[in-house]
Parts: sequence; C-alpha cells; structure tokens
Amino acid sequence: IPILLTIPLDTGIARLYSKGITLIEGIPQWRERFLGLFDKIREMVNERGSGSKR
Repeated sequence: IPILLTIPLDTGIARLYSKGITLIEGIPQWRERFLGLFDKIREMVNERGSGSKR
C-alpha cells in the first residue's frame, strides 16, 4: 500500500483536532496538500480503470 500523504506528529495539529477543528480549517496551507492527495488518488483510480496494473 503506497503512502500518499503523511501528517506530522505536531502538538499544534493535535490541539486543533482535540477541539474538533479540521486541519484545513486550522492550517489553511494543508488544503493544497489534500487537493494534491485527491489528484493522486484520482490518477491511480483512472490508471486502474484503463486496465494497467500496479
């Protein structure tokens, strides 16, 4: 299973989710990273759909 994105062990991030705040709401720069993750997943799905195997 490929690792497509890692989220660091960070006390600031932990504080956010302990308050129920999403990472994107608390640190907007993460939005681009998650959009990139979505693009990677979409590419992988499209590759599988076109018959190529990984």
